[in-house]
Amino acid sequence: MNNPKSPSLEIVRQVAPLSELTPFMVACMHEGCAVRFTVRGNSMLPFLVSDRDAATLIKPDRFLKKGDVPLYLRDNGKYVLHRVIKANNGVYTMLGDAQHTTEPGIRHDQIIGLAVRFERNGKDISCSNLFYRFYSWFWRVSRFCRFFTRRMLRVLRRIIKRG
Repeated sequence: MNNPKSPSLEIVRQVAPLSELTPFMVACMHEGCAVRFTVRGNSMLPFLVSDRDAATLIKPDRFLKKGDVPLYLRDNGKYVLHRVIKANNGVYTMLGDAQHTTEPGIRHDQIIGLAVRFERNGKDISCSNLFYRFYSWFWRVSRFCRFFTRRMLRVLRRIIKRG
């Protein structure tokens, strides 16, 4: 049985929209704390899987650079976690790993936090890890090939289904 004199902490996992959590996350990051949240959505596949993987964010202390993965707020109110593929004095072009169309014109004031670690399939990956940095570089430079490879795979699947 539980010892009533021993301290305990109960952690409750609760799903809440980022719009509700963001003020708390920003306050924590301004105090120097890192915040962790489970990702939702498929735009960062295959690297991050929705409702399985997590990102740990800090308050950015610099302009972002290519390869960084920030959480940002679009002008339409949607929260997005994408990779920076182009940076120019606080204006960024973003792209999800599973996407083909870039999103230019993201301003530095839209950035909420910068990912410094990921939990991917139960394994902790630091953004300073050499393997991760290579993956990030490779994924950015191979984006044009990925577009054509995916198209060819779709066409092949259709041919196989008919045949």
